[in-house]
Amino acid sequence: MSSASGSSHQHMIFMTRASIVARLNEHNNSISNSKTPASAERNELLDHPAMIAAAKSCVFIKDVSRSLGFPARTISTAQLLVHRVYVLRPSPSIGSNDLTIACLLVAAKMEETTKKLRDILAHSYLLSKQPADSSLEPQSVSSTITDRMRTSVVAAEQYVMDAIGFDFRTTHPHLLFVKLAKMANVPRQTTAVAGWEILGDAFFTTLPVQYPSSVIAAGALCLAWNLDCEDPKDSTPFILKLFS
Repeated sequence: MSSASGSSHQHMIFMTRASIVARLNEHNNSISNSKTPASAERNELLDHPAMIAAAKSCVFIKDVSRSLGFPARTISTAQLLVHRVYVLRPSPSIGSNDLTIACLLVAAKMEETTKKLRDILAHSYLLSKQPADSSLEPQSVSSTITDRMRTSVVAAEQYVMDAIGFDFRTTHPHLLFVKLAKMANVPRQTTAVAGWEILGDAFFTTLPVQYPSSVIAAGALCLAWNLDCEDPKDSTPFILKLFS
């Protein structure tokens, strides 16, 4: 279902930071049925309650995905779905855990890396327990628990698909990042590795709904390249080299 072509960016409208903040504040006002005074509106994304919740969801997705053995592209797609739903169509009636698991479930289908729903639910259940009991195995989670989770997660899955307009096309910066790193001939064990980590971290933020994957891939590589330099440098020549 996924696409790696640059032309598929046309289906997704990217948002500015200001428009994301405005949308989040609009959702808050509609939920509270009152207009928040302009002076009290949150003008930063990092401390916005919705973005804090989204960040926690992204961490949970990464933990569950690692436990299940999902590849990086599935993790990133699930995290992108989280941000798209939280920014474009949040629902106070759906639990954050259900929404998070649903995003991972949809992402797994989009990336054709599907797992059994019971396995996803069992791993999610164990990792959501606080404190986590490392002695328990996913196979030990009773069907009663997973069946109880299934109903709300499936409902949340339908909501996620509806929120994204049943548009399952997506693009990935990972393959492009590898190509750019090879083109630029950056040190593999330092710059390339650091850039890959930065690329993954970008999906914990709203960057994927603000910029095309090509920009995120190049940005991660440029930042890693600059961090690898003894002295900060103008990255313009490096960027020109990437896209020349």
